[in-house]
Amino acid sequence: MAATASLMIATASMAVYGDSMTFETASMAVLDETLTALGHAMTSQAASMAALDASLASLGRAMVSFSRSPVYFSPAPAFYILAAAFSNRTPTACGDAADA
Repeated sequence: MAATASLMIATASMAVYGDSMTFETASMAVLDETLTALGHAMTSQAASMAALDASLASLGRAMVSFSRSPVYFSPAPAFYILAAAFSNRTPTACGDAADA
């Protein structure tokens, strides 16, 4: 009788263990999908950063080339326009409207 009870307990324990292993396998599959998506996002971000780096390098070369040109105009108005574009402020002839 005790052997039968032990066998029933062992069978129930194995069933619970099997269920927990199934859950662990499903959890690992979800984790794998999450890490794969994160890897794709990081690859996309790296490509975006590389494109931004190339754009900034090109802008730097253009500014150096412009500053070495025989007809040199101050780039200050361009910087005022860029500052206004990123700060939602309107540049004036003497600087920002807030400074006037």
